[in-house]
Amino acid sequence: MMFTIRQCQNELCRFRFPAAVGSGEQCPQCATATAVAATLSPKREPAVPLPPPTLHLELLLDNIRSIYNVGALFRTADGAGVKHLHLAGICATPEHPKLAKTALGADSQMSWSYSRNGLDTAVRLQELGYHLWALEDAPGAVSLFSLSEREVGHGMGRRPSHFARRGQ
Repeated sequence: MMFTIRQCQNELCRFRFPAAVGSGEQCPQCATATAVAATLSPKREPAVPLPPPTLHLELLLDNIRSIYNVGALFRTADGAGVKHLHLAGICATPEHPKLAKTALGADSQMSWSYSRNGLDTAVRLQELGYHLWALEDAPGAVSLFSLSEREVGHGMGRRPSHFARRGQ
């Protein structure tokens, strides 16, 4: 799916936003006409050659309720060079039509898989030698910015009850 970046023609507004090709002719902020500022193709080549990746990064998204947040994570992961997204629990997959609204084409570019149980997926990834980091706002959580690169966490999106259950 092709997307455009549209910009409001009202000099006082100038709102820029992504829109599917053929839509977004009117500014959602002030209702003034918009113009296409750029077209985003699903197949993108970097403008500047990127160095070879030094980090193989995969994300496990567990029970993220918002379809739009999952779509935004697809887009962010694509831009950050993430190799694979593991979706689990109630996370929407790219098969859901609303996910494309925020993924902006990344849903067709990213490698992904789905499992019903994020904890089982985290354990399987650990058994395969992956080092997992938990990004969760929970009591007793340690700031991600205070960790060294070699420290190992316990899985993206895992809940404190999961740690207790596994004795971790």
